[in-house]
Amino acid sequence: MLRRLAILLVSLLMVPQVIAGQGMTRATLLVSGARVRVTHPDEGTRVGTALAVTDDLLFVQWAGGSDTVGVPLAEVTQLDVSNGRHRYRALKYAGIGLLGGAALGAIVGAESYSDKDSFIGKGALAAGGAFVLGSLGGLIGLVTGVVRSETWQELPLDRSRVGIMVPSGGHGTRLGVALAL
Repeated sequence: MLRRLAILLVSLLMVPQVIAGQGMTRATLLVSGARVRVTHPDEGTRVGTALAVTDDLLFVQWAGGSDTVGVPLAEVTQLDVSNGRHRYRALKYAGIGLLGGAALGAIVGAESYSDKDSFIGKGALAAGGAFVLGSLGGLIGLVTGVVRSETWQELPLDRSRVGIMVPSGGHGTRLGVALAL
């Protein structure tokens, strides 16, 4: 009786893991019209719009092109979908850069004071350092905030498939077997 109870308990603990593992598949995450980034060993990384996906092919329209291309999923090494482009955050980043640069500049300016420099006091050096490095930090933050960024989510690729390849062209008859794990 205790053994059956242990088996039942272990089985119940495994059910959520099995269900969670089946929940987010490539088909549910990739919708028509989504911006995708496809990495292919021969063509590198390209960005385009997903039009449709089947078990073996991803139909995509590359950015700047008008033709629809079917990309074999077996040849894709990484597939990402865009979470969207982020807005400009120039003022936020400029403020962060200004504060960080001013703090660092004040510390550097104050630490560079020596008793030999009686003409310029420690506070004046700290203020000068804060002004110079604060301005530089604010400018770098402003430029960084103007650039729009895009975040990507990697989609799982089902690699456990067996296929038969029949090469086209060439002379003679050839047959190949492909196994992707």
